[in-house]
Amino acid sequence: MRMTTPIRLSSNRSTSTSPPPSVGTLP
Repeated sequence: MRMTTPIRLSSNRSTSTSPPPSVGTLP
C-alpha cells in the first residue's frame, strides 16, 4: 500500500500536468 500511494500520486501528477501545458500552448 505504501508503494501504491506514491506511484499513483506521481502518475496522476504527471498526467495532470502534461495535458494543461500542451493545451495552453496550442491556443
